[in-house]
Amino acid sequence: MNLLGAIGTLMDGSGLTDILGTIYGENAVVHMMSGKAAQRSIRGHMLVNQCLTQQIAAKVKEMEPGFDNTCREMQRLYTCLQTGTVNLETLLKSDCIEEIRKVLNSTKSELSNSSETSKLWINYLKMLEIARNLIEADRTGSWDLHLLAVSECLPIFAACEHGNYLRSAYLYVQNMRFLETSNPEVFHKFKKGLYVSRRANHYWAGVGSDLLIEQTLMRSLKTTGGLTRGSGMTEHQRAVWTMSAPISSSYNYAMQEFNNTVYTTSEQHKEATLSRIQRDRFDLGKLASKLQQNSPFSEETTLRNIITGINADKNVNVQDLFTVGAGIVTEMNGVSVLDYSYKRKSKDISIC
Repeated sequence: MNLLGAIGTLMDGSGLTDILGTIYGENAVVHMMSGKAAQRSIRGHMLVNQCLTQQIAAKVKEMEPGFDNTCREMQRLYTCLQTGTVNLETLLKSDCIEEIRKVLNSTKSELSNSSETSKLWINYLKMLEIARNLIEADRTGSWDLHLLAVSECLPIFAACEHGNYLRSAYLYVQNMRFLETSNPEVFHKFKKGLYVSRRANHYWAGVGSDLLIEQTLMRSLKTTGGLTRGSGMTEHQRAVWTMSAPISSSYNYAMQEFNNTVYTTSEQHKEATLSRIQRDRFDLGKLASKLQQNSPFSEETTLRNIITGINADKNVNVQDLFTVGAGIVTEMNGVSVLDYSYKRKSKDISIC
């Protein structure tokens, strides 16, 4: 949530709010940009990311005539994946994927050097990639990817004045880097993916401890028969509910097993349902049309709001957010986290 809020802060005044407003209401966009409406925010950012990537791919086709052959090979591999001829691991290791990655990264670098506005939106795509890595690490239980993603969050926190998160994440990464020597037993468990919890034995089912508390303990508190649903919350009621919870849970599991209605989760993810796919396709078309009319990858070299066309002041440096953030993180080297004082003047200056 904090990373999503940081992205919203850094992209303030860029036109992203108006773009998301084409598929969400005004009040919803405010909460999405702050990171509070996390699920909506992730969905909206991912749809915008897909539209921008399509624009970059279109530019690649213009500059690289042979790129069409690579795309056709990619389509063939995808068809083989659907039919079960090849598996996902083989597909990801193919030369075709590597070639597409190199061409896209090269084109992004060229676009970033051609315009200040393009540079800001390329950095926006980079921030979304970090957010995806952070989610993937927790969902799959990848400890190395988790540490990498948190490390890459540091410049973003520094650039948007999230000083407390910057200090805490910096100390956390430092301590976890030495976990193998300081506590080998815990380190090996974390490497096996046990730093996250799982309520189901699925591939994409890992959740952080804070989410698990919300999904289990807090859910039981707020549902019918829970601690917060009833006549009141006296000290006696809290004590009775807490002491009786383990026994009630045992009865609950026994009744589920007796009636053959044991708790299970659906094999199909909610984002893979037909209605969700159709809605994503419809919203993607609206976003693509909006971004086609107001492309951030135009020939204008100045930093501007892509919707209103208003140019930014000369002192605005949000397009260099990773450079500014990395400089702040470098200043922390050799300084105690408790002694380090974050200077507000060091942060990025956004367009708005």
